[in-house]
Amino acid sequence: MRSVRVGDLVRWVSVHHDGQEEVDSEIGIVSQSGGGLESVLVLFSDGESVWLSVSGLEVISESR
Repeated sequence: MRSVRVGDLVRWVSVHHDGQEEVDSEIGIVSQSGGGLESVLVLFSDGESVWLSVSGLEVISESR
């Protein structure tokens, strides 16, 4: 599996729990990597930036 890189368009899916009827997802762009850590900073369309684990991200479009 390919690693997540800066510039990739990614989908983040929130953790599903028993009280939640639908799974939430957001699309954003990876703006910074966490170095040796398995996390990246994702910029979402609402302007919010969040550090997320790469294991919870799906690459939609790879950066060139």
